[in-house]
Amino acid sequence: MPDQHPETELIPYLRGELALRDRARVGEHLRECADCTRALGAFGEVLDELRRSMPEPPALHWARYRAELRGRLDARAQAGPTTPRWWWTRPLPLALAAGLAGVLAFLALHGGPKRPADDPTVFERTVLPGKLDLLRNFSLLERLDLLEDLDVIRDLDRLAPERKG
Repeated sequence: MPDQHPETELIPYLRGELALRDRARVGEHLRECADCTRALGAFGEVLDELRRSMPEPPALHWARYRAELRGRLDARAQAGPTTPRWWWTRPLPLALAAGLAGVLAFLALHGGPKRPADDPTVFERTVLPGKLDLLRNFSLLERLDLLEDLDVIRDLDRLAPERKG
């Protein structure tokens, strides 16, 4: 008896849903394993009971369905041609579409808010960084900041109030 039992493949085997190679492998295992054969029989009984307990679907009466459909089509044909209801004959969708088109045209032409040409931040961002030596030596600034932090940490003991008692 092999070590692996094909427990998950028993129901597909019973229903004929396995590929030929898998079906042969499970069949060979069933010839050697009595436990799996008993489980297969129990699954078969459960599936048969489920098939018997399912209610029969109602019978379709195609003639009645065709007659009803034919009656509706004839009633529509006798009513005569209807005037087409085009979407532009309704004022609300037309007004909303025109308003949206106007807003989109306005945004396309004007492009939203613009900055004035004499913006002082443009000068600060382009000219000043080239002239400041401190920004060129940014790593030096970072080291100075770390040294200041180290001085504060060293002096923490002096900042704490002394306990008397």
